[in-house]
Amino acid sequence: MRSSDWRAGVLAFVVFTAGCASTPDGAGPRFSGKSGPVEWEVVNVGRLQSGDGQRSLWTYTIVLREKAGSAVQFERIERGYYGQRMHGSGAAVTPFDRRLEANAELRFHGSDNWGFVDFAGAQFGGTSALGGVTVERRFAGKNARGDAVVVPVRLALDRNLGHRSRQPSSSAERFPPRRSLEPSELKTLAGRWEGYYQLDRFKMPIEAVIGEDGSVEFGENDPVTNQFRRSLSIRDGHVVWSSGQSTGRFALHEGNGRRVLVGEATTPSSTFPTWLERVRGQP
Repeated sequence: MRSSDWRAGVLAFVVFTAGCASTPDGAGPRFSGKSGPVEWEVVNVGRLQSGDGQRSLWTYTIVLREKAGSAVQFERIERGYYGQRMHGSGAAVTPFDRRLEANAELRFHGSDNWGFVDFAGAQFGGTSALGGVTVERRFAGKNARGDAVVVPVRLALDRNLGHRSRQPSSSAERFPPRRSLEPSELKTLAGRWEGYYQLDRFKMPIEAVIGEDGSVEFGENDPVTNQFRRSLSIRDGHVVWSSGQSTGRFALHEGNGRRVLVGEATTPSSTFPTWLERVRGQP
């Protein structure tokens, strides 16, 4: 499972108090620009708030498009964040071994998290008391001639930016009774499922379209910014998968017209409690 699948890393925890003008709600592009041979835009921006109201998180896709007819080999991403009257700031460099072909596009799925850090305790007003912060990612590499290419992408974040991602109702996590599955019942899981996985204090939206053969297409976030495939089977009464260094194990809970898969997805570094409910009335 790639690091973007059930991501364990949230990029920044920021504490600050300045005010900021808001931007309209919506999932369309919010930012775009050009640097040398590369155009960029940000699409599919989703926004979540933690259950305690102390943090906000955005998910989105950065689209890079090469316009000069020469491929770019990226090497790293340099990231920093800036804001007025901030109590903290920082910078980080991460490897980014991706190639942007000539006259083609490359997609980077990202997230940013800001709010009051854990040790600060409950802050009066929660995220409504916070101002804006600008996050900058500099995609750095070289073109086919060996010339340096740097594409700075700046995101001006505030608590009203982006589409408000779906969240579960207060009763959604009261699950019906559990029952064991037989291998022959795999095809009965076919259809569309929607749910969440737990990342820190956030419930991250996830969806799955399961085929009768156990193939499944997952989509992360709302709007979806990342998709990946797995193959399900039934073992010891549970729904399971194993792909590379990632695994999943789920029990079926069924009753009162509901079917819910409850379990966890595991990567080498983290375990993510996860549940998915069959969407009624959809194939």
